[in-house]
Amino acid sequence: MKKSMAFLSIGFCALTLGCSTPRPLTSVPHSQSEHLVGSTLWQQHSAEYRALAYQAYSLAKLRLDEILKSPKSKKQRAIIFDIDETLLDGSPYESTLILESKSYPYKWNEFIASASGKPIPGALEFAKYADKKGLSIFYVTNRKEKNKTGTLTNLKKAGFPNVNEKTLVMRAKDRSKEPRRNQIEKDYEVVLLVGDNLSDFDKVYDDKNLKNRKQAVDSTQQLFGKKYIILPNPMYGDWEGAVYDYRWTLSEDEKFKVRHDTLEAFE
Repeated sequence: MKKSMAFLSIGFCALTLGCSTPRPLTSVPHSQSEHLVGSTLWQQHSAEYRALAYQAYSLAKLRLDEILKSPKSKKQRAIIFDIDETLLDGSPYESTLILESKSYPYKWNEFIASASGKPIPGALEFAKYADKKGLSIFYVTNRKEKNKTGTLTNLKKAGFPNVNEKTLVMRAKDRSKEPRRNQIEKDYEVVLLVGDNLSDFDKVYDDKNLKNRKQAVDSTQQLFGKKYIILPNPMYGDWEGAVYDYRWTLSEDEKFKVRHDTLEAFE
């Protein structure tokens, strides 16, 4: 009844003079993760998302074929994959946050332990193709060491090749992946890196604000589609951290305000 009265009030207001413009939202919606609804729905149900994922992995295959025709160095060639939103779809976890009005890390460990992540479109086919072509494959993730068993189980269950204790590299103390990439590059020639977050590729993108992240991409644009293959992830990532200036401890009300204040509208 209250909703009906509200709609009638709005309709009457629109027909009368002197009606004030509705004030913008000033508080967090019912679910503290409500802002994830559109992006999560898009990843789970839009054909466009699937098309972009297939496109990324088609490009990766084309690029790999080009690389295989070039002279080989003394080192074994390798590919480094991120996992979440690169190989495995984590959108069901985001759905849980929305529906239960929670935020990360609520039930994150439980989600990983469930080993229920499904392959991103095109990911499994490309990983198997690279393995068949003799590439060494490494899975470098910022999932923590305590999540290794669940992650190993999920990757194997999904059918990804060459998954073992050595090739699955978890996060230790350092959130940056640079030290782990450098360790791999001591013995391998890393010809492709595949991820959904700029920090999956190089430390030059780490911990930068919104403006500097864009500038870093502009200065390295020649690497995208060549050595870096990036997949879409509108749900979370360093892009969101940059919006908050990496102040993850802000309250949900404060984050809500920052998101709205950061929007650029036309005049």
